Amino acid sequence: MPAAKKPKVSPPNDTTEQDAWKTRQPTSDEIETRLREYFEGGVAFAKRQVPEGRTFLDFEQGLLPVVFALGRLLVALFLCRQ
Repeated sequence: MPAAKKPKVSPPNDTTEQDAWKTRQPTSDEIETRLREYFEGGVAFAKRQVPEGRTFLDFEQGLLPVVFALGRLLVALFLCRQ
């Protein structure tokens, strides 16, 4: 019996959460504000009503960009504070 193929998970190329910092270093307050915005967006996304015909996989794929952005922002906050 062949093994089931796992979907390939790759980070999204969208890093727009950091666009304001392309020409200057952000402050930790700016990063915290952006973190809170993305976290609240993730909570709102998870609370949304699931459209008919959508699966859990659809939910996971939609949530992935938010999770990756949160991760990048947490790393940016850590680096900013060091």
